[in-house]
Amino acid sequence: MNFNTLGEFLKYFSESRDCTYEYIGMKTGKSKGAISQYINGSKNPSKNFIEKFIEEFKLTKEEKENFLLVAELGRTDFLKKEIKKYINNKKPSNNVSDEIFTSFIQIPIYGMASAGNGLIEMDENIEEIEYISIPNINKNVKKRDFACRVRGDSMEPHYHDGDIIVVDVQDGINIRVLNGQEALIYQEGSKYLKRVFFEEGTGNLILKSYNPAYADYIIPNHELDKVECKGVISMVISMRNKRFMF
Repeated sequence: MNFNTLGEFLKYFSESRDCTYEYIGMKTGKSKGAISQYINGSKNPSKNFIEKFIEEFKLTKEEKENFLLVAELGRTDFLKKEIKKYINNKKPSNNVSDEIFTSFIQIPIYGMASAGNGLIEMDENIEEIEYISIPNINKNVKKRDFACRVRGDSMEPHYHDGDIIVVDVQDGINIRVLNGQEALIYQEGSKYLKRVFFEEGTGNLILKSYNPAYADYIIPNHELDKVECKGVISMVISMRNKRFMF
């Protein structure tokens, strides 16, 4: 039996094992409400839930494979079709094996502050962190990378509310070579996803939003030693257009 979503699997599991959602939550350390959110797709399952579910319930090999697939894909199940389109465009054959979809890397996904300043809200509580599985096509995603969900309109018209941006985390990036590019900027404990520009003459760092309605964030040249560039955008999953871009 095949399942398209985690909700479908949990409904099947609940009926076939004659157990309630509340019981599943009790065994995995989650509330009945959390299980309901997993079922209706409004929330992605945490890594802890996935591990506890496998630990607490005796699954057949087929059940385990189905559970892991739909749990990791979460609300981004449309990616499966889009990956097939991407692969088929690269290969003469239209027969793409489903084996390609076993090559995923699970990375944390964070939110963005709604104020429109590009600030990334990272939850340090590992139990509350959501995860998303990203296709590892061309080895373009690493375990240390992370994703963030765009909130608000600060990145319009390029990115939209709900889009998922994958950040390629890197060390030792010279921020001055990124003039005009998008980058992950760390400054005194805050993390921003912005376009990077340097002002001629002063050398001040200007972090810009795509949306001109939001003011630039300026960091004086003499404070650049407090700024680090930790990564660049490697992939964007457009929730509005149901497609992904490298």
